[in-house]
Amino acid sequence: MLKPITEAERAKFTLKTQFQRGVEELLAESYESGYSGYLDIWPVLSTKDKQVIMSVSSKKVGFASSVASNSEAIRYHIIQGKGCKRIK
Repeated sequence: MLKPITEAERAKFTLKTQFQRGVEELLAESYESGYSGYLDIWPVLSTKDKQVIMSVSSKKVGFASSVASNSEAIRYHIIQGKGCKRIK
């Protein structure tokens, strides 16, 4: 029998899912706007009234070898006509 899911596990799963959804939305917006280049995306967590609030931040980057915009940043390469690819 499986052990019960804890509140911490549930919160971790929810935040991970919401972050992935936010990443997909940012990539879609960037691609549809015609942007070609590199994009760093990272989660920003804050608390308010005992609730965890997550937002997703991004920054356009000039080169693939540039220093990361944030220590938790994930770098994507957006190519018009081909799509988006995670590179870091």
